[in-house]
Amino acid sequence: MKKFLHYIILLVSIVLIGGCGNPQYESIHESIGLLYFSTSIDKSNGKGSLYTIDSSGSVANVLETEGLELGEIYHQNDTVIVNDVSHSYLIDEDISEETREHKEYTAIFADYMDDEERVELYNSGYDENGTYHSHLYWQHDGTMQYQDLPYFITTASIYEDSLYVLEEKETDEPMVLHEIVLDETAVDNPLLSLDYQTDELVPLTDMIVTEELIYCIVDIQKEYSVLVIEKDTGEVNENNFLSFDSNENMSTYLPHSVYNSIHWTDNQLFFLDGQGSLYQFNKNGELETTYDVPDTSYRSLYIFPSWSGNDLYVFETTENSSVKKIDLMEMELEDELELKEGSFSEISEQFLYDFEVINGF
Repeated sequence: MKKFLHYIILLVSIVLIGGCGNPQYESIHESIGLLYFSTSIDKSNGKGSLYTIDSSGSVANVLETEGLELGEIYHQNDTVIVNDVSHSYLIDEDISEETREHKEYTAIFADYMDDEERVELYNSGYDENGTYHSHLYWQHDGTMQYQDLPYFITTASIYEDSLYVLEEKETDEPMVLHEIVLDETAVDNPLLSLDYQTDELVPLTDMIVTEELIYCIVDIQKEYSVLVIEKDTGEVNENNFLSFDSNENMSTYLPHSVYNSIHWTDNQLFFLDGQGSLYQFNKNGELETTYDVPDTSYRSLYIFPSWSGNDLYVFETTENSSVKKIDLMEMELEDELELKEGSFSEISEQFLYDFEVINGF
């Protein structure tokens, strides 16, 4: 199987914790944040669970779903959206369901375009001819559109009305960066063939796309680097900031959130690794500061980030669970919320795939 999926399987094996309690509906929009758990790759009877965290540190299960590998939570204005294999759950005053055109089993990306229109991307699988397919859904004039993309996508990002994706080809072929312009149709423009083959580069996060540059945290042959691509010239630079002597050593640094461990604010790039170390890079992708989030380590079952402007919230679970608030400009712990003991004792056979702060503290 592809090396990228090997990393996902390795990450999932590290963070398994155990099922879900009975649904308890309460106001999602009054919560501090949300957690989405799901069973792993399962094309039969998968299931997922959405949990709230309130200001007292109490945790409650508010929604049961069919589950989705690498499922995400995302929100815009007063609406929270959670996807599963068959549906999108839109949560505002009530919970409504939209049925997707195709069943999807592995999420790759979800966000809003121009702060208004939804974009969802899934890795679908091989067809009978051995061609890999990914599925793209996007909102245009209030209606969800669909497009099949005949290739495997490792990472993606949105900038204005365009979706940027990185295509992974066969082992001995270079990776390709695409810009897909989203309007009434999806116009797919291959922009750049990278000088990296599939065996040489593994994306570890979403991409960040700005007016001039594209960023991604990647593993290049046992070195973690910031990959920086100039949009106008196609020039590619890599800035190494962590090196490893073995895959086993490197695996302890894999970000627990497969995509959402990167953030851009105030012309600075941030990355949270699986050890709880926070890295700050300048606009050129050069390392400026490193900060160790207190009381986190490779022993943690989960270290999940949620970014909000100049703040980072870190959900962390060892014997106990907490949410920590980090000031990104000062690179220091600002506040911490301890969760009630035993909050996740009833969870079994599900993995945490996303953490999203709604109101913060």
